[in-house]
Amino acid sequence: MRDPRLEGLWRSKTGSGYEYIAYGPHGQGSILSFLKDKDGLTYDSTDFFVTRTPAHDYLNLRHELLRGTGGPTLSDTSDAWSFSVYYFSRRGRLVVTPLDGDGFYRAVKQGKLRGENHDDIFASPFDPRTLLKDSSTHILHFIESSKPEALFGTPLSLSKISGL
Repeated sequence: MRDPRLEGLWRSKTGSGYEYIAYGPHGQGSILSFLKDKDGLTYDSTDFFVTRTPAHDYLNLRHELLRGTGGPTLSDTSDAWSFSVYYFSRRGRLVVTPLDGDGFYRAVKQGKLRGENHDDIFASPFDPRTLLKDSSTHILHFIESSKPEALFGTPLSLSKISGL
């Protein structure tokens, strides 16, 4: 599904780096993250597509590439997907809030979703400790019926810097 409101290049300054979201007129999107620290420059690239429901709009994210001081490497979990919910503020900023993973972990533990929890895996948006094995319809119903603060983390606010 395509969202023409997203079309363009968006940017946010985050700590010691930048986040960019590029979205084209054919519904293709990418997120580029850049971080500079004492070890040098690290960046990652995440492709996404949009899902729109009557209640929310989502970015469906697939982690592609992480590059650090050692050179490019593909993610070990490149088949893993994550979600972010997004909306536009009254001032025209794009607000993106990533899934934090703890909500899915609890849902599997409580039997609300089918999947596997792995406590020995470092949890991050692209190194999930919960592998869902439920239908996409049931997962979407779970997300839509949950309180956003139970599933999503800290919002990121981006400003549009150009149209595409």
